[in-house]
Amino acid sequence: MMDILTEQAETYDECINKIKNKYGPNINILRHKKIRTGGFLGFFEKEGIEITFTFNQNNYRDQIRSPESYVKKPDPFDEERKRIIQKAVLSSPSLRKRFSLTLTAFRRKA
Repeated sequence: MMDILTEQAETYDECINKIKNKYGPNINILRHKKIRTGGFLGFFEKEGIEITFTFNQNNYRDQIRSPESYVKKPDPFDEERKRIIQKAVLSSPSLRKRFSLTLTAFRRKA
């Protein structure tokens, strides 16, 4: 459900802080405009800001995957494959000579 609301304050930053404190970070600003408030017959008016925004109670941003979820997690199969290769290299002298650099890389990651 989406609500369209307005809020007024003396400055833009004050208005944004007021909105975020009241409604949280799930807002989308539609427009802002300068307004005049208070006063008597056009005298003693103060300038201010009015922000019109939407407040979405269903936070769609939480439903979107976070950047951490894009990072490839180690596959258990890959880990097992690395262990098998490491054991083979350690047990065979000829493989140990060929894969000495790979072996040191395995030891550093483990």
